[in-house]
Amino acid sequence: MVRVLASLGAQTAGFVHEINGLLGLAQALEKAINSVRDDLNPSESKRFGGRLGRVSSQLGELKLALERQASYLTEIVTPDKRRRRSPQELRKRFEAAQKLIQQHADLNDIEVRNNLPEGLRTPRPMFGAELVAVFTNLLTNAVKAVGKHGVIRASGRDLKEGGVRFVLENTGKRVALETAEKWFRPFTSTTQEADPVLGLGMGLGLPITRRILDDYGATVHFVEPTKDFATAVEIVFEVEG
Repeated sequence: MVRVLASLGAQTAGFVHEINGLLGLAQALEKAINSVRDDLNPSESKRFGGRLGRVSSQLGELKLALERQASYLTEIVTPDKRRRRSPQELRKRFEAAQKLIQQHADLNDIEVRNNLPEGLRTPRPMFGAELVAVFTNLLTNAVKAVGKHGVIRASGRDLKEGGVRFVLENTGKRVALETAEKWFRPFTSTTQEADPVLGLGMGLGLPITRRILDDYGATVHFVEPTKDFATAVEIVFEVEG
């Protein structure tokens, strides 16, 4: 499975260029459609304007989806994000991960609240791609658990004893804390049906997340959520000892 995932990862790096190419094509098509609409005479506009308007609107949605995917993939696979460690700003890396799930959230009326303060950074230098991957794994689990018409909230703060605390909470399905550790075991997943955007869970997201964080002395656990939320995951980034 590790070899398969490594191969997919390498292929994804090349896929970024294809996505950017499709984005350029979508932009060109949208511009061409709008140009045709502008050139219609009143009679033609009455006959074709509505249909061309719907096509332009659909191209706009396609362009937005491609922009989000291209931006997310760039955060993951560009060399700077994988070769240079630095203290990572949590809010910006969370925004990058949010782009992957935003379309699914919009379609299912899920509100994603990024309440992370500006300037809050990991105490230890990390690769940007690693932190984006961590937040992506947590967010995909959260949107699946919410279902429809729910809320996901990210918050964080500096700790008095040093370090940083990050919490992701969601409404929807509740995780029982007494058995929550089992979800960090490989190939343990609650997903039974494939989602057209998020796919079918393989039960590797949380184990990979914990493995990444272990390398930086950080911990991840399910914790008691605050009022109005069903589930919460906490990450504590420790200072170097």
